[in-house]
Amino acid sequence: MITVSAQAAGSQNMAGACYSDPSTASCATYLRPDADVLADLDLICGTNSSLSGCTLWGFCQNGTAGGPFCEPFSIVADLCGEANSTAGCEAYNALCRAGSKAPQCSCYPEVPNLLTSAEAKQAMMDLCGTHWMSECSQCGGEMDPTYTGPKPTPCSLPLNTVSKACQEMPDMGECQGFWDMCNQQSVYTAFPKLCSETGKVPAGWKAPDAPKCGVAAAPGPAPAAVVAAAPAPAPSPSSNSSSGMGSADGMAGGSSEGDTVWGTPSRNMTDPCYTDPTQASCAGFTRTDADTTDDIRKLCHDMPFMIGCTLYNTCQNSSTTKANGPYCQPFSILGDLCLDMPKMKGCEAYVALCNSSSSQVAQCKSPGPVPKVLTTFNARTQIQDMCASMGMDGCDECTGTSWTTCTDPLATIAKLCLGMPEMSGCADYQAMCSGDVEMGFPSVCTLEGQADASGSASIPPMKMYLHQAWSEIILTLHWIPRTKGAMVGAWFACFFAAIFVQALKTWRLLIEARWARQRAGACCSGGITALAGGPADAEAVFSSGPAAAVDITAGTCCGGGAAAAAGAGFAGAAAGNGSAGSLRGKGSSHGSSGELYGAGPHAGGQQPQGVAGRLQRWQRRALGGRPLMTRQQFYRNCVRSLFTTAIVFLDYMLMLIVMTFNVALIVFTCVGFGVGALLFGHAGEQPARSGSEEALLAADVERQYVENGGCCGGKHV
Repeated sequence: MITVSAQAAGSQNMAGACYSDPSTASCATYLRPDADVLADLDLICGTNSSLSGCTLWGFCQNGTAGGPFCEPFSIVADLCGEANSTAGCEAYNALCRAGSKAPQCSCYPEVPNLLTSAEAKQAMMDLCGTHWMSECSQCGGEMDPTYTGPKPTPCSLPLNTVSKACQEMPDMGECQGFWDMCNQQSVYTAFPKLCSETGKVPAGWKAPDAPKCGVAAAPGPAPAAVVAAAPAPAPSPSSNSSSGMGSADGMAGGSSEGDTVWGTPSRNMTDPCYTDPTQASCAGFTRTDADTTDDIRKLCHDMPFMIGCTLYNTCQNSSTTKANGPYCQPFSILGDLCLDMPKMKGCEAYVALCNSSSSQVAQCKSPGPVPKVLTTFNARTQIQDMCASMGMDGCDECTGTSWTTCTDPLATIAKLCLGMPEMSGCADYQAMCSGDVEMGFPSVCTLEGQADASGSASIPPMKMYLHQAWSEIILTLHWIPRTKGAMVGAWFACFFAAIFVQALKTWRLLIEARWARQRAGACCSGGITALAGGPADAEAVFSSGPAAAVDITAGTCCGGGAAAAAGAGFAGAAAGNGSAGSLRGKGSSHGSSGELYGAGPHAGGQQPQGVAGRLQRWQRRALGGRPLMTRQQFYRNCVRSLFTTAIVFLDYMLMLIVMTFNVALIVFTCVGFGVGALLFGHAGEQPARSGSEEALLAADVERQYVENGGCCGGKHV
């Protein structure tokens, strides 16, 4: 950390003769004391900490740099070489003027090709003027007209910021000055964190020794690979892509990988059309596919996450992705890449041929790049904006500000926008994926193509508002329509399911009506007529079940009328000493009012004994003398249970489908219920036959059938 010394403006302790004339022989042994040099350094960086030398001093102070360039006098040389009029440079300017014999001036020189703070700031301005990256918020963000985030902070450490930006995008033309500095072996060895393509100190690094004045230190080991010459490739987008895309280094066609020299400009640019493509003779000029593919290899080796690289990989895997059409031609793909990042190495040929609007080269316009092709940086920004507002499937594929965490922005934004096409961040993607582009890149632009290419597709998000979409999660992950045809099939599935539910309810109602007629027939005029034959006939009616019942049309239903009275009178006569209205089976001569038994082993007053008898008597007492249910009631309840389970299950499933908020699914489900009522709504209607029947049918039919005890005074039949 730099500490600003409280001192008068300018260098101190300059009384020696060497400050007046450093060319004298006696100055060959003069050394400015380290305390005075540090005081000068503190004064300069305290005044203007954005100078590149101050950034280098920070690396030296935190242990990630070393060697002669970290000597305080060398740092002062860097500072005064950039801003020699700054207060604190007086001593250095006096000692190290032309012809100086002072040994420190040669022992501790400036860093060669040092990128000044002004040059670093300009590089960031140029970078951020065309491509947004995280470092732009620290320096250069004000140059991006699309940036709407927080106001960028002052560019306080431009050299450090441009270092991070060029480590992220090493092949950008704006980084050339930075790499010119770091490609110096002595600089890379002294400042590995600043110059490394990873931004980290290499394992085993050891700071070179700083020489004594007049004794040179042995240089440290050269870096394994100079950054600009062979940048480390980022992860291939094919490893995480859902579009069946292959590796950029394994592309078919064109030149082989062994022929490509990474990090070098376009080759074979000797034709006059590269100098002046507006000549009429250039109308027939064509850059070869081999040279074009070589350019694409360079670009996608260094920046595999670019939109154009995804499109090219998609074309090369056409057997899986079904990509085809004119926009799969190599020169069209090169145009996609170079419109995105025109200053990358590998774009020189395309820019030379097509940068002019009056270029005569046919390749530039026929077919030309993909119309309205997305830029890589805009795609990443839109992904992050959408994922910040709503978590969706795919957001975890593009996180943070490093391209190592966003390896295929085109595949990610396709997943998001195919799942939720109404998101505002999808406008640019949808503008690109239209017309011939949609047909040529189905795995990028359509749900069907995405599913075909990968064997799976994105899971559409749950939208808690009314909407219309062609893909929706319907009940389970195994029912996700991916095509318009599949979605139409889901509509009609809901439609017919709703009709089926109405049919089940009608079927149940009809069964309940049939049972009601059977119960009424057992105790109404038809049943009483049967009982008139005596106890034997009564046994036949009550023990034979519903098959023996007589239709209600045979007489007046219980609840009033002569038949009911006759039945009551007959019951009293038949019972002998029983209570009025008591009916028993064969051999019954006594009992309590309202009980109705069929013939059986315990007829004639014999009751079950033991545990069974006690349980039956307890049950009758607990239920007011009535049995829990008869055999016929158990049969009917089993049928009711099956109907209830099926109807409630289907009702709830349809309710959950409606809760997708998909307008079409809601409409088809509701219309299905309406059509069901249209087809089966009349099933509960019965022709009126008497006053009592008409009153019964006027009430809630299903409640009468299911809840009421029926006729016969509430007896269980």
